[in-house]
Amino acid sequence: MVENTLYLAIGLGVVAVYASLSLLFTCLPHLIHKKKKLGFSVQLTAHRGGAGENLENTLSAFKWAVEGCNADMLELDVQLTKDGQVVVAHDSNLLRSTGVNATIPDTDFADLPLLKQHLPLYFADGVCEKVCEDRNIPLLRDVMKELPKVAINIDLKNASDELIAKTAALIHEFKREKITPWGSSNIHVWRLCHSYDSSIPLYFSKHQVFLYPILFWTGLLAFLPIQAAIYETALPSIFLGRQFKNGWLMKVFGPLLSFLAEKFTLSRPYISFLERRGIRTVLWVLNSEKDYQHAYKLGAVGVHTDYPSKLREFISSNPKLCSVTTY
Repeated sequence: MVENTLYLAIGLGVVAVYASLSLLFTCLPHLIHKKKKLGFSVQLTAHRGGAGENLENTLSAFKWAVEGCNADMLELDVQLTKDGQVVVAHDSNLLRSTGVNATIPDTDFADLPLLKQHLPLYFADGVCEKVCEDRNIPLLRDVMKELPKVAINIDLKNASDELIAKTAALIHEFKREKITPWGSSNIHVWRLCHSYDSSIPLYFSKHQVFLYPILFWTGLLAFLPIQAAIYETALPSIFLGRQFKNGWLMKVFGPLLSFLAEKFTLSRPYISFLERRGIRTVLWVLNSEKDYQHAYKLGAVGVHTDYPSKLREFISSNPKLCSVTTY
């Protein structure tokens, strides 16, 4: 009996010490972790250059987002052509974007077809209605050359060592290490990026988006290093709405699932903890004023959007809600 009581007391003592240290390092993470510092703002990110206002991932779209909408960051996707060129394109297969049933890895850069005149949006209903003269799939090099001081968020679409190496080489060539976060939703690609060049800032993978809240609520995350500098995630209502758009699951349980997922991945204590460690929360891809407002109220400091002019107008009209911290 005495022995059992002793074991219980030791166990309770260990739990108490663990809980106390976890709370301490959650509130004061700088005691054991160096706070991350970004060299750029993430308040307004033009998703694929602003796919609702110009043809996605084109040089014209990127220029318009920056020069016409004062976008803080551009989001784009990269692929590798048959002749080893890093191009800006979301899909490996060209059928959706060009109407040609071919793949980028099997096509030389010079032979890439033009984009369709109008492309459907993934995160909003409808298509980009603007008639765009620029329908070329651009080189990542040209985007960096034309917009050398603008932050660019790079999504690597596959686990090619050559793609990762050449993307990193371009980042270094244009001296963009501090303003070019990269990564992938795929944890395998994310790990390859981190292991290849840890000097380039990373954003969260999909795996981390779900794992880290678990570690946070169990107190473990307070002790662990976090390699990524930007917490990019979807607003649950947007993500679930796209995944189960026509299914009975979303119709019956959609609001409840969205509420629970939001409380789990976007709670105020969690976002505040990440902020204290220098990690910025950015939500994607939002295209309505209602969603913009909800994102900033949750504590996000930035939003990815297909409509950069609409988001810029919202930010200008709501300066207190969308106040920006100087990094």
